[in-house]
Amino acid sequence: MRYLYFLITLTIFFSCAGTNVQKNYKKSSSIENLPGVISINDSLTIDRNEISNIAWKEYMHHNLVTYGEFSDQYQSTLLKKDIYVPIKGIDGEDSIALRLYIDRYDMHPVVGVSLDQAKDYARWRSERVFEMMLVSSRMKKLEHANETKKMYSLDDYLKSPIATQYRDLVTHYPEYYIPTTEEYNAALEYILSKDIILIDSETSQVLYEETRLPMVKLNYEDKKKINHLLGNVSELTSQDGISFGGSYKNSQQEILRETVRKESTPSNHVGFRNFFRWVKINYNEPE
Repeated sequence: MRYLYFLITLTIFFSCAGTNVQKNYKKSSSIENLPGVISINDSLTIDRNEISNIAWKEYMHHNLVTYGEFSDQYQSTLLKKDIYVPIKGIDGEDSIALRLYIDRYDMHPVVGVSLDQAKDYARWRSERVFEMMLVSSRMKKLEHANETKKMYSLDDYLKSPIATQYRDLVTHYPEYYIPTTEEYNAALEYILSKDIILIDSETSQVLYEETRLPMVKLNYEDKKKINHLLGNVSELTSQDGISFGGSYKNSQQEILRETVRKESTPSNHVGFRNFFRWVKINYNEPE
């Protein structure tokens, strides 16, 4: 199915796992094998791109098939229907809720997400990556959420026999999260100090314009490049109402002058990306 993109990607990513649990787990838990992220220094690992529409659709779909259409879990993934974004080349606007279901927008950044929704997504993503690490290492079998009616979590792992068996191996949990403004600034400063290009040519053209232009597609081809940390869409921070990086609504001069700004969210020009860290697992007290 179209919306199984995220889990299918993870499964393919880890499909080379063999029978050696320890070797496979170490391989699946290396930063190089974690989908979507890049380490820019010893303390900062971040997504190369903003979260895309297709990634959000996979999140919605997984909650739909697991809990049902009228569940609180699925309803909490829906975006507001009265938020609109400009349509490229057309004098008009299009609903964010509608754009999610139009294929040509799949690789655009998702916008119109609240901070609480973004945090829920990060938690879901962490759980799915952790589960696939265990599956690829042959520690557990892959269970289909539409059959179990439940999503596998760290708490499930800690209550299972494999937690006792592999506690010396599985010492940390992969956590995706919404960063602070300080972490965003640290990432930007590091990137600028290394003379890494932050803005691709198409986005640069957008940022030089003062007119309101549509956002551009995300770039997944270059795995060594961080895209749109400035421009394209502003990005949520862990502080409600504060975003980072400016958007397609701002000129380059405006973005560089004010990288951190107050924003009312959800908004048609504010998206988000995840930062990543390893969190030590507490085996004494299941969460």
